[in-house]
Amino acid sequence: EEVFEDCRDLVQSAVDGYNVTIFAYGQTGAGKTFTMYGAPGMEGTSPRTIKELYKVVAQNSSHFDYTIHAAMLELYRSELVDLLNKGSDVKKSKLNVKADKQGRVVIENLIEEKCETAEQLQDVLERGNAQRTVAATAMNSESSRSHLVIMIRINSVNKDTKEELRGKILMCDLAGSER
Repeated sequence: EEVFEDCRDLVQSAVDGYNVTIFAYGQTGAGKTFTMYGAPGMEGTSPRTIKELYKVVAQNSSHFDYTIHAAMLELYRSELVDLLNKGSDVKKSKLNVKADKQGRVVIENLIEEKCETAEQLQDVLERGNAQRTVAATAMNSESSRSHLVIMIRINSVNKDTKEELRGKILMCDLAGSER
């Protein structure tokens, strides 16, 4: 809860069209994944961010139309892996990081899902997290062996002026930093 309070204003910034990043780093066993996701009865930063996002969107819905999309990927052994497509029978295309014509960084072939509710976005988080690569280490029996990135893209359109804003929240749970 204390960590999220330091991050709460970043949600409003993303809704206002900025790109923000929240990340956890440190040694294996330091509590990075717990801080990001929490445990039953003790929500982490990611579920709190999701709830705050939809609270802010609801508060501004009389002036703006919002569209929210989410994707999850991991960087494991120098390979990008789409966690919403991992383990499926769908043909997997290599993920490529590129800049689009407007200069925005995009990841080609990454599955993005439209999330109209906080529950839908939480479901994306849970499905992607279940696909994450974990393995035992000397310090932790279920250590994350990859860097995890949750990408939440927020498009807002002013109902009066039709001005469009695009913001993004990246939540990164980095693998342990020990060698």
